[in-house]
Order: sequence, then C-alpha cells, then structure tokens
Amino acid sequence: MADRIFTTVNAFARATPWLHGVLLGYATYGVALFAVLLGCGWWIARQRGSGMPSALWAPVGVLLAVAVNQPIVAVMAEPRHDMGEVEQICDDVTIMRTGQVVYHGSITALRAKAPQQAHEIVTTDDDGAALLAAALGLQVTRTDAGLAVRGPWRRR
Repeated sequence: MADRIFTTVNAFARATPWLHGVLLGYATYGVALFAVLLGCGWWIARQRGSGMPSALWAPVGVLLAVAVNQPIVAVMAEPRHDMGEVEQICDDVTIMRTGQVVYHGSITALRAKAPQQAHEIVTTDDDGAALLAAALGLQVTRTDAGLAVRGPWRRR
C-alpha cells in the first residue's frame, strides 16, 4: 500500500509542475505563516475581548500535537541497514522476507549473486536525475515508473 501511495503522489507531482514553487514555498515558510496566523488570531481575539483563552490555547495545542506525533513517528520508522557497516561487524548474514530465510552466507557471496545493485527512482525531474546518475558512472534505464539505476557497489 505504501508503494501505491508513493507512486500516486509522484504521479501527481509530475502532472502538476506549476504547483512545485507554491509547495516549496509552503514547505520552507509554512511554520512562519502558521505563527503569523496564530498571532493575528490572538490579536483579533484580544481586541474583541472575547475568545482570548481560546486563542491562547492554540499554540499549546500545536505543541501537544507535535509531542504526541514524535513517539508515533519513532515507532513507525522502518530500520535500514548499511551493508558496508554490516560487513565490518558480521562474518555471515541472514536475510529474511515474510518470516522465511531467503539468503544465508557471506556478504561477498551475496554480492557475487547480484554484482550490480539496482534502485528504482521516481522523481519530478527524470532528465536531471539521469544526467546526475550518468555523471557518477551509473547505468540508467527508463521504466514505466521512473528510472532504474544500476552501478558497481562502492564502499564509502
């Protein structure tokens, strides 16, 4: 389901290039805009003499929402593994998918089975991403979903 949402959002982004600047501005200055709106609401409530307690509770509500959201984000985050780091501390690795072992052995043997890593990239600027990947010496293939990028594994 997450893949479907991801591709839907990216398809929307590709279909609406005129909206990119607006959303970039909102992402950059949205918190400041929200603070200005809260300040205006507080000022209006203060001048009317009513609603002042409600206006003062708005920032507290925002802070409470952020405080509740952070632990949820921490629990829902998916762990990722850096194979270079794993190789430094492990002799053998076991990879499981849906509770089943799909590989057990050394990382060197795993790399021999798949000598080139492939990553699918969905961007709003496939041409720019393809140029960057090619400049880095990676093989780029266009797919229905975006770009497939392959290249030699390099240790950082």
